[in-house]
Amino acid sequence: MKRSASTLLAFALAVGSAAAIGADQHSTHSVHFARGTSASTISGSLHGYDTVNYTLGASAGQTMTVSISGTPDVYFNVIAPGEQYAMEGVNNLQAWTGRLPATGTYRVELFQPRAQARRGNTPHYTVHFQIH
Repeated sequence: MKRSASTLLAFALAVGSAAAIGADQHSTHSVHFARGTSASTISGSLHGYDTVNYTLGASAGQTMTVSISGTPDVYFNVIAPGEQYAMEGVNNLQAWTGRLPATGTYRVELFQPRAQARRGNTPHYTVHFQIH
């Protein structure tokens, strides 16, 4: 019985390790504005089903602009503070400007459309953030 329990444990660890190796990457980065500015531009890349999250603080009533250039294969969602899902009208876009409903940390989630992710594409992008 001890042998079968240890074999089962070894198998479970091996399966878990294999899943972790093939897992999609989810990373989060803070967006910082240089002193005296209200905009920032960041470049990066995605691979497959990876997701890159950018966080930035803003106040209710401010206007945020987010745009992506460099590829048509990267979309984004804007998620309001305390929420799990994209704000209404702000999903699967490449450019958006809108008035912010709440004060706090907003998350801009970048990802590839499923067809490109399934192919394992690695698009490079430049994302521009502005708050005013």
